[in-house]
Amino acid sequence: MTPKQWQYLVMALLIGSAVILQAVVAARLPLPGPPLGLALVVVIGIGLAGGTTAGAASGFTAGLLLDVMPPAQTTLGISAFVLLMVGALAGRVTDPRGLAPAQLAGLTGALAGLVWLISQGLLWLLGDPVAPWSWLLWFVLGTTLIGSAVIPAVTWSLRRLEPAGRRRRRTKIASAAR
Repeated sequence: MTPKQWQYLVMALLIGSAVILQAVVAARLPLPGPPLGLALVVVIGIGLAGGTTAGAASGFTAGLLLDVMPPAQTTLGISAFVLLMVGALAGRVTDPRGLAPAQLAGLTGALAGLVWLISQGLLWLLGDPVAPWSWLLWFVLGTTLIGSAVIPAVTWSLRRLEPAGRRRRRTKIASAAR
């Protein structure tokens, strides 16, 4: 197998395990508020490591899997649409290797808030039941805390499998100014 095929295999395993953990384990934890967004965190990590296309494809796949998992009670396609957008937005970050932990937590929190607002807005427009607004804080905090631990591991594992010629390079502004 080529390194790119290994990278796709690792992406599929990460998405599959995150969706299963979110649907089976995280949904049944006795925590206040909504279940934690494990699939969201993995999609953000894949988007940061692989770019816009990988983030969008992984977001659509994870969202579609979440939509068809048995405890799902919402309209089919909402999670797929929202995670597709978030994966593509995470892939637009130019060089995620230079992010400090606080910046990574801020990016994860902002994307988690965006996911919550868009998905709840779509559910409201379609007439489905909407979660209380007090859960927004719990969702953003939980996803940010999990993301601070999981996203560096996801990006590191995917970057190790990327061919050396295709890796994103850091821009050296200081040397270009001389």
